[in-house]
Amino acid sequence: LDPAFLESINSLLCSGEVPGLLTPEELDTLISPLKEQLETDEFDGTLGQYFIRRIMRNLHIVFILDSSNPNFRPQCEANPALYTKCQFIWLESWAPNTMARLPRMVIPEIEKERSKFHLIHNSVADSTPRQYLASLDVYNKVLDTKKRGIKKKQEHLIAGVSKLNEAKTLVDDLKAKAAVKSKVLAEKQKEADEALNEITARIGQASENKQEMEVLKGKLGEETVKLEQRKKAIDI
Repeated sequence: LDPAFLESINSLLCSGEVPGLLTPEELDTLISPLKEQLETDEFDGTLGQYFIRRIMRNLHIVFILDSSNPNFRPQCEANPALYTKCQFIWLESWAPNTMARLPRMVIPEIEKERSKFHLIHNSVADSTPRQYLASLDVYNKVLDTKKRGIKKKQEHLIAGVSKLNEAKTLVDDLKAKAAVKSKVLAEKQKEADEALNEITARIGQASENKQEMEVLKGKLGEETVKLEQRKKAIDI
């Protein structure tokens, strides 16, 4: 545990208060409702003292220290209230059933593998329950990290698939529009071909008419020459 935390606990156990924990305004808010109770209990002291007395009588603190930790003894010596005001309950080990069930309590996702943690813990010499909990906590954090990584990859994959589906929908829509435009283009092309054929036919017909006109013009010229010759013969 953090040394500052143990110092606060030591102060709370010795005097019933932690210096600087509450402002005067906050303290007044807590102790004001106790005036009637102070009179009922016929307490011979101030309201603040009565509040501290109730704390020391009713507040119970439970915390766990690892006796195998090299800081265990110095921390206890630096905070004597841990000896004088507390009751120690020494637990060298936990029941096998508890050790076997603990992984499932710490890591809900674990089912089949929960007994293996117990076996691993038992295979390590002088291992403590605290170390067992620490190993479960590390496993849980690693598992959570892996799960978040997999979830993130799934989200990226889902987003990618969504983009591909959007692209496919867009392509299908463009293909449908292209098919409609292709059909319209084919109809326009057919109309253009028919118009071109008609123009070609008319040009051909005009060419034929021009040739006939040239033939008629030639014949007319010959007839004109003949008429001129007859006219000259008549004049003589």
